[in-house]
Amino acid sequence: MKFINLNKELSLSPLKESDFPIFINRINDYKVYRYTGNIPYPYSLQDAYEALKYFAQRSKEFGRETSWSVRMNSEVIGGFGFKTSEDLNETECGYWLAYEFWNQGIMTKVLDKMSDIAFTTYKFKRIFAYTFEENVSSARVLKKCNFKLKDPCIKGYYNKDGKIYNGMLYEKVNPLN
Repeated sequence: MKFINLNKELSLSPLKESDFPIFINRINDYKVYRYTGNIPYPYSLQDAYEALKYFAQRSKEFGRETSWSVRMNSEVIGGFGFKTSEDLNETECGYWLAYEFWNQGIMTKVLDKMSDIAFTTYKFKRIFAYTFEENVSSARVLKKCNFKLKDPCIKGYYNKDGKIYNGMLYEKVNPLN
């Protein structure tokens, strides 16, 4: 499932090298970095090439796409991915969105659609997501998409820039099982 259409303006598709200029410009923002677990800052061209290679390898190992760029009118504005594990019954999901697109309901649409795909197409029994304790916007997105708070305070979950942050764990169980 390479291309996913959400509406007239929004879609998801794999990151391409031709996306790098706008992708790097949008992801290279401290406000985005602040609440992500794995995105480096500052974000370099080398980071983009490494990400592209990593996405391709994960998709090959899993046998289908696991990472997509969130696009508005074909332009990258964010990202979404499933982090698969040995247990193919569940997956962690992660996402980011460029700051200028925050609080517009975009990631709620993305997560809602990708949850449906995770359950109906990929046949996962459970999806889960971690968020920083103070990232109320991400928690709101997860709640709107019917994720339930599983662990409200994971002490010291994130170590970022020499500081320790607490995390929260949300999950959604496949309603078809």
